[in-house]
Amino acid sequence: MTTPSKKPRILIIDDEEDFVAEMVMRLESEGCRVRAALDAAAGLKKVKTFHPDLVFLDVLMPDANGWEICRKLRNDSETKQILIVMTTGLPPSEVQPSIENFGANFLLKKPFEEKELKNLLARILPR
Repeated sequence: MTTPSKKPRILIIDDEEDFVAEMVMRLESEGCRVRAALDAAAGLKKVKTFHPDLVFLDVLMPDANGWEICRKLRNDSETKQILIVMTTGLPPSEVQPSIENFGANFLLKKPFEEKELKNLLARILPR
């Protein structure tokens, strides 16, 4: 995990380019080091090289189901400790049961307000 003197490392895995660009801008303005991947395969590679503290992971992507990516991260001894925030436009009632089943830590419904993101970051990342 990060120490107070280190910038939190955050990886965004999402196929929506506009969403990714906005998240990168928001997270960098919060003092985070941010990387992004527009598909699951690239995301899994970046997890191994970037070593994020937190991953924002889209539930639905064309090349993979976000829940399966979450499960892969949880089953790997190198990545099982990473905090995972699932992001989706689906109703929370449809995805909330899967949070526990697949080992994700949090759910963030798209679209969300900047205040929601800041509150989540304040709760889960050390400063």
